[in-house]
Amino acid sequence: MWKYALGIAGICSVVGLSGVANAQQPPKKIDFATEVLPILRQNCITCHGPKEQKNGFRLDRRKDAMRGGTIAMIGPGNAEGSRLYQKLVGSHFGPQMPPTGVLPAAQIATIKAWIDQGAEWPDALSGDVAPPPPDPSATELMDAIRAGDRPKLGSMLASNPTVAAKRGPGGATPLMYAALYSEVETMRSLLENGADAKAADDAGVTALMWAVPSLEKTALLIERGADVNARSSDGRTPLLIASALPGSAPVVRLLLDKGADIKARGPSLFGDVTPLVQAAYIGDGETFKLLVERGADVATAGIAALGLGMRTQCKGCVETMLGALQQPALMTETMLVASPPSGPALATGLLLERGADINARDPEGRTVLMLACASEAVPVDMVKMLIAKGIDVNAKSAAGDTALTYAKRHGNTPIVQLLERAGAVE
Repeated sequence: MWKYALGIAGICSVVGLSGVANAQQPPKKIDFATEVLPILRQNCITCHGPKEQKNGFRLDRRKDAMRGGTIAMIGPGNAEGSRLYQKLVGSHFGPQMPPTGVLPAAQIATIKAWIDQGAEWPDALSGDVAPPPPDPSATELMDAIRAGDRPKLGSMLASNPTVAAKRGPGGATPLMYAALYSEVETMRSLLENGADAKAADDAGVTALMWAVPSLEKTALLIERGADVNARSSDGRTPLLIASALPGSAPVVRLLLDKGADIKARGPSLFGDVTPLVQAAYIGDGETFKLLVERGADVATAGIAALGLGMRTQCKGCVETMLGALQQPALMTETMLVASPPSGPALATGLLLERGADINARDPEGRTVLMLACASEAVPVDMVKMLIAKGIDVNAKSAAGDTALTYAKRHGNTPIVQLLERAGAVE
């Protein structure tokens, strides 16, 4: 759970689990476009793509990714002998990758299975063929949409209706620009002239992803066939994007009504997250409660979602999670993650009331009292509360420090004096 709270997933069970699955049924054929490419784009291409090739590795083009050497980056049919796989599972060839944290076990298993199955990489996605140049008429129409030039928009559609379906820079379409810059009526006009609601640009972004701030635009695109579970190159879905926007509950409700995957995971500053964790991160209690009511996996997201709700002081998020999670162990872990200096002092007392262990330790052997005393901003009342509840004031961390050791680093403060009166020593 600690690794999950930090946005890092363990991988120790990959080999064992895959062995059981293989004994029961033939391995599932891995699809490069929908299963492998999103993982590479989300986690690898920034450092190993067209703009940068760290250590000489490039993973956005097939011919470079399959390049040989002492050990191939990707050796079709041999994951164990592929540098890519070895970099994901350990540090035998340098630091484990990606640098943002170990990939979830399921993603590593997908990469391994794909390589072992022959690492099929379709020609259309090889990256060796340059995308078609932007259509000049589409670019002109998109400029008019962005500028709000309705007369020009109307005249261009009247004289050349097919321009609505053409592509501009980066594979973007006029419909995408309308979703971002214009009104729903502009979108309706483009759709009536042949615009494709499902089209994605070169980064896998669809018009629906741009439209989610607007309920009306979102509804129109879904009505015209937009895919509510489309994924951009970096792994985002319309629901993941919407759940990260304050006040988005109506749009989130619509997406869920139309079949959006509530368990979809996407990138964030703290690792792969679900819509539930996104809502907690921005402190949107209404969206958070809606997601829980619709079946979001509170057990998996528990410590991250509850901890973020504490940090953002989202009362609705916290109340919903506390009602859904009646597990003292999770309360304890959340307390150690969300209490000062990482979160508000309110979290500590609230979680103790729900069964958190007051003398629990974090991976470095620190108690919540030590963590609190390490913060200059911790309220004296919180330390008083912990002492009154019987916390061990002389407990030592793995490094041999006590709460008093941490407190004295800030000088002879009221907290130092309080600890000494309670019998604390270094």
